[in-house]
Amino acid sequence: MEQPPSENLHYEALKSRLVELDEILEGDWSADERAWLEAVEAAARVLFETLEQHQHVSETEGGLLPSATDLKPRLIPESEHVKDEHAEMLHRAGELQNTAALQVASGDFDAEAVCLDMTILRTILQAHLGRVDALMYDAYFRVEGGEGG
Repeated sequence: MEQPPSENLHYEALKSRLVELDEILEGDWSADERAWLEAVEAAARVLFETLEQHQHVSETEGGLLPSATDLKPRLIPESEHVKDEHAEMLHRAGELQNTAALQVASGDFDAEAVCLDMTILRTILQAHLGRVDALMYDAYFRVEGGEGG
């Protein structure tokens, strides 16, 4: 069973946000902290919006997670873990956006702390994408009783 197009698009959008976080993290924040923090704030805002859409598409009735758990109820604990990650990533993305915006507005920069927060969010997002891949494989492709049997 293939995922509906909207779910594929949101998953791909999250992968794109991950690439954007990587690019910002690879940038030299010490060269121009204000510009770097402005890029962080913009990326965090877009990530937050993408995560909201992803959460909605994934968690609402007929969405990815309810469909997977309807098919295989034993996936409910993993599905709940994925939902918890949605909430955590939304919280962290919102906090990252606010922190970067406040630092830009105040001129009191602590790019190193923002970099650490961004790295943590990026790591959670990367793990989340892997967890969703595994959950979807388990729900739609793995044969009960083992591979091929």
